[in-house]
Amino acid sequence: MSTFNLGFILAIIFFSVISGIADAQGFIHASQGWLYGRPIPLELLKSILGFLIGGLGYIATVYFLQKSGIFSVELQTMIWFVTAITVLAVISGKIFRWGHLEQMIAVLLIIGIGWLVIKTGG
Repeated sequence: MSTFNLGFILAIIFFSVISGIADAQGFIHASQGWLYGRPIPLELLKSILGFLIGGLGYIATVYFLQKSGIFSVELQTMIWFVTAITVLAVISGKIFRWGHLEQMIAVLLIIGIGWLVIKTGG
């Protein structure tokens, strides 16, 4: 039975953001973890730590989503993806260099993916 309430909404947002921030750091440090084909241990360690925290945040997010009656793996993953890619774009600062058209297309793509997940019973 679904018990969707404000506490669950806030927990979902909190853990989604934690997961998104940590995974974005994992992506950033992984991309900086190699120099001329040689590993940079500290960067790779930061990447692993980011993904570990991100994974734990994702698991917590899924817990609260399921307590709220959202069992769709596709929808759960979409929430993580949108959060992670948005945080990554903001942290890198690149989203602020996008034109309004590109920002609008990004929003439309997110809406489109959400529509597909919902319409196909995800």
